[in-house]
Amino acid sequence: MDPATDSVLAFDSFVLDLARGVVRVNGVDLDLRPKSFAVLRHLASNAGRLISKQDLHAAVWGNVAVSDDSLVQCIRELRLKLRDDDHRIIKTVTRRGYRLDAEPIPPSDDHEPHNAPRRASTWRVAARLAALPRWLLVAGVSLTVFAVLAVVPSIANGMWHPLAELASWLAPQDHGIVPN
Repeated sequence: MDPATDSVLAFDSFVLDLARGVVRVNGVDLDLRPKSFAVLRHLASNAGRLISKQDLHAAVWGNVAVSDDSLVQCIRELRLKLRDDDHRIIKTVTRRGYRLDAEPIPPSDDHEPHNAPRRASTWRVAARLAALPRWLLVAGVSLTVFAVLAVVPSIANGMWHPLAELASWLAPQDHGIVPN
């Protein structure tokens, strides 16, 4: 048995690297809280089987008394990170527990074992951008467009443009405002 491949559980939509404690989707490492990773590890090691809430509590928290909400928060985070909005991967069995409804597939070169060198990929960049909050992307694109539009009119033979006027007014300079 090869420890490098035994510690990697590959599923159709994600790879669980037990040795590194990392979950990857499309080659991008997901940022999971330790307890959420432990829940996923326990579900993945029992893929296809119904795991009761009590078993998950015992496996993840041990003898520490926690409410059901702690487990619900971990499941919610996993579904969010794995993009499992339709509960296709992690199934809830009402009043009984959870089931990881995915069968492990043999690790291959497609799933990048943990010691493989990372390759730059357009998909990896796109996945990282998709993980950013939408407002941050909109703000970044808006600022870039504003900067380009503010510079272009000054190049076009001194033609006046409202954005160029706004940009020049926002630039740190003396606007003739004199304090009392």
